Amino acid sequence: MRLNSVLPVAALRDYVRSFQQREAKPGVATVVYPITARPDQFLEFYFKDRYVVHAYESGVRDLAPRTVIVGPCTHHGADLVLNGRFDVFTIQFQPAGFHQLFGVPMPEITDRAFDARSVLDGAIGELERKLADAAGLDERTRIATEFLLGHAPTTLDAVAKVANEFLVEKGALRIADAAEHADLSVRQFERAFCEQVGIPPKLYARIVRFHAALAAKQESTDRRWTDVAYEFGYCDQMHMIRDFRNFSGENPTRFWGRLTSMPEVWI
Repeated sequence: MRLNSVLPVAALRDYVRSFQQREAKPGVATVVYPITARPDQFLEFYFKDRYVVHAYESGVRDLAPRTVIVGPCTHHGADLVLNGRFDVFTIQFQPAGFHQLFGVPMPEITDRAFDARSVLDGAIGELERKLADAAGLDERTRIATEFLLGHAPTTLDAVAKVANEFLVEKGALRIADAAEHADLSVRQFERAFCEQVGIPPKLYARIVRFHAALAAKQESTDRRWTDVAYEFGYCDQMHMIRDFRNFSGENPTRFWGRLTSMPEVWI
């Protein structure tokens, strides 16, 4: 998928990874996009059509809320069904960014998505209106920045700071070292990390590594899976295959085949 992306201002970079804008190509056939396990947590605004979320186990299809907060995901629980004209603005948060900004206990939204109005206060309605009236990505980013700066704490929590390192290190961070960096015991760190990120740190590190491995393959499509496994510290290729099955429901080759066979949706 192609998208336009803007980095946040310095004062928000500990809490926000990026602001993103997607617009769908007109006339593209229906695309079913698998939601794998992912470390991402984001706030998303739909200004034209909305995605349909197809739950993998129940088969239930629900239309996404006009503004939705999405927590991190630990397994392949659903697919996105894309059909229509989309204008989507996304605020992509750092691992503990949403918790730091809004104080929401993250286990409550892990593997789930909620109408943002039910999670945040009434100010989200005003933000929606301003973003809908904005001319493009730069203006929407400015509006969202003003809103988020009004919620940003003066200092970054030690656990949140270490949580950001998991992304930087692509999951290659020992839990004992992470706890030491936060000046906590391992048990204290695990409890605080789960509260702020929504996933226990060991599982989160595995999901981050899985996503980094998939991104590496997307960046260099001729790279062999054995080389990807070696680069990201898997014991062997079977170790990586097990993680892919746990997090995407398929082995790497089959999942990659699904991704590469999809038509391009975004402009």
